[in-house]
Amino acid sequence: MAQDFEALRARVRDVSYTPGADALRRISPLLLTAQDLTATALVRLTALDNSAYANIAGSRASLELLASVVSSSSLAGTDLAHALLANPYEDQQTVV
Repeated sequence: MAQDFEALRARVRDVSYTPGADALRRISPLLLTAQDLTATALVRLTALDNSAYANIAGSRASLELLASVVSSSSLAGTDLAHALLANPYEDQQTVV
């Protein structure tokens, strides 16, 4: 999962786009990936919290770390969503 987060970070850092349809086309896959990684981290956190692992001395720190991964990933997704919100759509022509 760490490699997936690193790959996403690199893709977000390197993304370039022009406002409009290009921004939507380039940012949307990044947002979907961030949401997928957030969901994966949350599922793993829940599984660990509901397992015997949660009762092991010292496990709290790693559970809190994984919770921070969920939070950070969620915030990254929010930032990507805000980029989409700021994208100008009014000049776009709809093709049906």
